[in-house]
Amino acid sequence: KFKSYVIAQQHAGELGSWNAEGLIRFLLSDDPTAALIRRSYIFKIVPIVNVDGVYQGVSRYTPLRSGVQYDLNRLWNTNPISNAPVEVRAIYQDIQAFKPNSFNDFHSTINTEQVSPKEALTYTWSTSNTAFTNFMDRIRDGGYPETVRAISSLAGGAFQNIHSRLGVAFSVSWENPMSELSSKPGVKLNVSDWMSWGAGWAKGNYLYFGDANATLNVATTGSGTVSLNDTGPYHYGSVVQLTAVPSQNWLFSQWTGDL
Repeated sequence: KFKSYVIAQQHAGELGSWNAEGLIRFLLSDDPTAALIRRSYIFKIVPIVNVDGVYQGVSRYTPLRSGVQYDLNRLWNTNPISNAPVEVRAIYQDIQAFKPNSFNDFHSTINTEQVSPKEALTYTWSTSNTAFTNFMDRIRDGGYPETVRAISSLAGGAFQNIHSRLGVAFSVSWENPMSELSSKPGVKLNVSDWMSWGAGWAKGNYLYFGDANATLNVATTGSGTVSLNDTGPYHYGSVVQLTAVPSQNWLFSQWTGDL
């Protein structure tokens, strides 16, 4: 199964936890796409990283600890990682053990009261990597939420260090729902908007990753062949036509298996 690791709200005053809640509610719902995702994905989700900061009402950092406040999303390059704050250290070690195919860091800081907020960004470890840009294009073209792209040199950021230190290729920091920026200019977002982004994010990722290695294996009992009008790999929602061709003196009986 494809394994996806998600963290949210490293910065206490941001809204990524609502994205994560929308993701969780969608994955547990009766939506048919959610059912497909549950069969082919394993998610690990940390909905609030900076729990102490949220509890104490700090906007960005942790509360004071021995006179120091920590910006958790600037400390993923701590070396050795055992010296990092407990939140970063615990999640890093969990990612090491889980070995995910993708790592996603939800932030979400903007609203659409500004028509064109300049802080609307998606931070990625690389905007020149073809596989990654294809991934972003696929989600956007499928009509699912995306964010404005930008390259970042955030040395201590979670997404960069999970990529560089642990080799997770698709490591992304999601900053805001671009779909809301384009559809609701001048309108303040509410909790439902953020949660809807989280649900759409899951569908968008499945649109790409759920299809990445989709194949169809066909076997015959008896003598004959099965032809396919498309040999794949298949995209989500593809329709494939199978034709059974019996050998001489044989007759087609039935289809069995996953169908």
